[in-house]
Amino acid sequence: MAIQFENVPCPGHIWEGPCFFCGEEVEGDLIGWMGQTGPDLILHPTCAVNLMIRLMRDVHEYQHTTGVRLAPIKERVEPLETEVLLPGGKL
Repeated sequence: MAIQFENVPCPGHIWEGPCFFCGEEVEGDLIGWMGQTGPDLILHPTCAVNLMIRLMRDVHEYQHTTGVRLAPIKERVEPLETEVLLPGGKL
């Protein structure tokens, strides 16, 4: 199912496809991520939380096994867009 919203930072963008985390179709509320390469990342809100927790666990494990401390990127050439979309296209 394709979802298109007009009143968002990227009007006219069509969000479609299964949830990146669970693989089920996304209908209604979603969190979408437009990265620099590849397809959009589409997630159910609860799946986004679960993915974030697992990613942070992996980062923590990486830092402790390698001794490398990772710091957030302070500057980006072009900001990545993230949107939380509710039914009716409301942010």
